[in-house]
Amino acid sequence: FRAIPLNLGKGKKFLELKGKLPGPLRGKLLANFGQPKGVGKLIWDGIWIGADDGTPVRASARGRVAYTGWMRA
Repeated sequence: FRAIPLNLGKGKKFLELKGKLPGPLRGKLLANFGQPKGVGKLIWDGIWIGADDGTPVRASARGRVAYTGWMRA
């Protein structure tokens, strides 16, 4: 989390922007944060968005995209 600035420079703290930032790309939401994975008591720690190969991915706020790609369930 070191790459996430505490203040985005517009007087708003990062935590105050929860639910107000644009998504990283357009696509179908495949799994949402906190949803059960369907195996035991495991839950998703992030979101999965389905999109075509080569679809541009943007950072939702100043910083960097830490990972894009396929992750095994």
